[in-house]
Amino acid sequence: VYTMIALLRYLLSLLRIFWILCLGLWFLACFILLLVTLLFPRLPDYRPQLEHWVSIALDQPITIGSISTYWLDGQPTIAIQQVRLLEASSQKSALEVARLEVTLNVLASLQQGQLLTSKILVNGSQLTLLHHPEGHITLAGLSPRSAVADNTWFSLWLLQQPTIFLHATKLTWLEPKQ
Repeated sequence: VYTMIALLRYLLSLLRIFWILCLGLWFLACFILLLVTLLFPRLPDYRPQLEHWVSIALDQPITIGSISTYWLDGQPTIAIQQVRLLEASSQKSALEVARLEVTLNVLASLQQGQLLTSKILVNGSQLTLLHHPEGHITLAGLSPRSAVADNTWFSLWLLQQPTIFLHATKLTWLEPKQ
């Protein structure tokens, strides 16, 4: 009888710990959702800081014309207009995108601990691809050491996204001179 009571007390304490853990996770999820709901509409106010952060992350200068945010099917969506990825040396455009829409998957991002999207939509892009004699293809105008050019974390992150729509208005293909 004594061991049965001790076992019941032990199970009740485990149940209490489990309940507290579930409650804590629920409060954390509510807090994150509240932050996303309150801070997300203010994202356009931080355009200069976002330009700077993305430029550092990609190791390539970038300009953003405007940013707008909205909710699509319960998921936050960021729409960015007039995105220009610039050549580091001449400040000419290596890539231009008229409109870039990124729909964030908040639940999957929280579960995996990294930024994941539901879809990425690229409209009105202008880009030039170079086909090198060695066989690889690069985006013209990118510095060889940039994060975009050397296919590191950015390429891996991009490949993890479930849906990417690319609607190019102008694609130029350059072959090497022989």
